[in-house]
Amino acid sequence: MTDRELLEGILKKMDNIDTKLMKLDERVTSMDTKLVQLDERVSSMDTKLDVVTQQVARNSEDIAVLQVTLDTVVAQTAHNARLQPSLDNAVAKIAELEMDMKLVKKLIS
Repeated sequence: MTDRELLEGILKKMDNIDTKLMKLDERVTSMDTKLVQLDERVSSMDTKLDVVTQQVARNSEDIAVLQVTLDTVVAQTAHNARLQPSLDNAVAKIAELEMDMKLVKKLIS
């Protein structure tokens, strides 16, 4: 093998290495692009997660307000239930007083 043949063999191997490096570079570039897209998706998901987290916090606050309102309604209903017999008794007494007033009016006239 002559020096020239040896150099041509080395040049072919270098060309093959260059070709493989170019293909590798293309793959790395493709992976970089995919990683950028993935980063964008993750960032978008983070933003959406923040929105959901804020909405959950607002919903929790609304639920707390509704719970307070419900507690108030329950307490007022219980209070009204305790007052109902007294109210019924007062209505009955007023009806009796009306009857008594009618009788007094008849007696006076």
